[in-house]
Amino acid sequence: MESPGMGHNSLESKAQPFLKRVEDFHDELDSLRGSYMASCRGVRERIKTVYTEAKDAGVAPRPLKGLVKHRALLRKQEKIRVSFDDVDEAAVFAELVDKLGPLGAAAAARRGFTDLVRPTIDEGDRVAKAGGNGNLDTLGRGPVADVRPIA
Repeated sequence: MESPGMGHNSLESKAQPFLKRVEDFHDELDSLRGSYMASCRGVRERIKTVYTEAKDAGVAPRPLKGLVKHRALLRKQEKIRVSFDDVDEAAVFAELVDKLGPLGAAAAARRGFTDLVRPTIDEGDRVAKAGGNGNLDTLGRGPVADVRPIA
């Protein structure tokens, strides 16, 4: 399948088989991606159903989604924390976390929200409980770290 004028030792002739193989792999990836997306569709539908059930039970879906994302980030942070093989690196990481504060605290402090974050969370909890949604504690919400000024 040589094109006219393409010699056996030309760059084009040398690259052609590699190009074909890479394109075949890309086609395979596209097929796998399609299969993967199709299998994810069912799980996404089940998640959507759970949020609908939560809404019907009086739990606002948007805060619940936020909580799910928050807990996923906490798990991701924990994986990072335990991934350090070197004791010195782990110590430096712990010191940086201690000095820079919890995720988002530095940005909140720069914007002057340090003193408002915890009371706002507490007020939201109080309003939710007073509004008949006494099952806020059953959502699996873990403790919220106090936000403190960053030195």
